[in-house]
Amino acid sequence: MRSSPAASCAATGPSVSWASLRIRVIAAPCDPRWTSPGGLALAGPHYFGYETDYLPFGTV
Repeated sequence: MRSSPAASCAATGPSVSWASLRIRVIAAPCDPRWTSPGGLALAGPHYFGYETDYLPFGTV
């Protein structure tokens, strides 16, 4: 699972099939300033109403 503030992009393609929809998801790590307490307060998952903590890219 990827959570903000890391970037993700989705595009159609032959990678993942779900409900007859094929998507390809690419995730990229964000600038380290976004993972500081101040950065997460501005763009972390809690800001958007998600009840999950930020998980750094590549830790899951």
